[in-house]
Amino acid sequence: MRGMMGLGGLDDDFSEQTLNENVHLLTDELLHSINALLVDAGNDLLKKTIRKL
Repeated sequence: MRGMMGLGGLDDDFSEQTLNENVHLLTDELLHSINALLVDAGNDLLKKTIRKL
């Protein structure tokens, strides 16, 4: 998402104008894909944590 907003690293600041100009790039399909990736990563982390217990 940072790349879509024209940003580089996590330490870069961006203006509200940059966000306003680029938020339309976040389609429902893209947001669903990002959500699925985050849920999968969270589930993997939870499984690893449970195995350590």
